[in-house]
Amino acid sequence: MKLESMEIEQHPLEPFLPGNARLLMLGSFPPQKKRWSMEFYYPNWNNDMWRITGFLFFNDKDYFVDKTKKAFCKERLISFLQARGIDPARLILEERSANTRQNLQNSLALLPDDYHKTVAIVTNDFHMGRVRLLLNAAGPGRVVQVPAKLPWWWLSANYYLRESFAVVNDQVVRPLLA
Repeated sequence: MKLESMEIEQHPLEPFLPGNARLLMLGSFPPQKKRWSMEFYYPNWNNDMWRITGFLFFNDKDYFVDKTKKAFCKERLISFLQARGIDPARLILEERSANTRQNLQNSLALLPDDYHKTVAIVTNDFHMGRVRLLLNAAGPGRVVQVPAKLPWWWLSANYYLRESFAVVNDQVVRPLLA
């Protein structure tokens, strides 16, 4: 199936971007709504985005967890983000992507032409090699990779294997089909 013939999915959340932002966070579409624990970015209870953030900033992986239910505390997240210059009303949403390659390229293209600061790409450690290959393909730029260690060692083999297939797809299959 060609990308041009695929239906374009619309992101269900409104975008936001603060005026004094210094970090571009890349992500993907959220899971099916039945899996959401809140109406906010990274809503899946199984996603570790907010646990990692809680651990990095507060040395507490449950800092953003609503302990009265199996959910993240949206109000605490918004307060934290706004205190650091991340205004939920100003996020720029890149919604044209169908895969990681497009998400990275399209997100970097959202930066102004005269943008000269370093951009940090924060993602799981198993994803770093592929991100580096994609960044090299996207062209030169000041990009720093920040790996987040997968907290479940028993899943590492699965995720590294999955990434290996993605690299083969990006580096071998796609060029052959182009």
